[in-house]
Amino acid sequence: MRIGLRVYIYSMFVIMAALALLGLMSIVKYENILTNTLAKRLTIVTEDTRASAEKAGSLGVSLKALAQQNGGPVDVASQLLPEDVRVVVLDPRGEVIAVPGRDSSLPVAAEPLIGKIAAKQTNWHMREGGYLIAGSTVINSFGEPEGAIIALQPDQIIDQRDTAMLRRITSFSFLTLVPIAIIAAIVVFISLRPLGHSIHAMRSVVEEQDAAQISRVHGPLAPTLHWFGRIFGDLEEQRDQAVKALNEIEALASTEGKRDGK
Repeated sequence: MRIGLRVYIYSMFVIMAALALLGLMSIVKYENILTNTLAKRLTIVTEDTRASAEKAGSLGVSLKALAQQNGGPVDVASQLLPEDVRVVVLDPRGEVIAVPGRDSSLPVAAEPLIGKIAAKQTNWHMREGGYLIAGSTVINSFGEPEGAIIALQPDQIIDQRDTAMLRRITSFSFLTLVPIAIIAAIVVFISLRPLGHSIHAMRSVVEEQDAAQISRVHGPLAPTLHWFGRIFGDLEEQRDQAVKALNEIEALASTEGKRDGK
């Protein structure tokens, strides 16, 4: 394969790899932004409920009593969030505080949540077990975690929007990036042709010892190749002179040998 063609193929491979990496980074960034946006919407409600729970705690009302109170802050938080969002209250051991008339099961593993509560993080969020979880840790008057108010939303909405964004990026690629890539390919091909001719000429000089090709080279390596051609021409001339001198010496030695033999 010609050197210029190989350089062209490698250049286009680098361009396509950069475009693919750009698309992947766009998807990851979009997913992070979407996750943080949805988590903030949940955290606004859990943070307000946490503040109410801590104020009630300073008055001697426990988090468990507040969670089981009809029309209390936890009940109001459940009404403020969409229907697919569950609001649960956990104690420091990660166990759900049962509320009459509500599902008291926890659809995700409790260990990661216990770690967040033990770390006394005021507001936090994570994705676990198919759910986007936003929580606010309730700290009592002694500075110890009394539990946490958790909002759980199925993360299918994130996957669905990621898929929609991927389709949009793919459509955008075919409509915009593919024509740009074709134009870039033409520009790269035209730009690399002089370089390919220069490399081919250098290879011809080194392997085939054809110095005449250097005078026809035009491109970024032309000055260097012209200088190389002059050096090569001088070496060729010196070699020819040396060969000529050796032939003359050999002829003279032959003549002297014949004379001495007679």
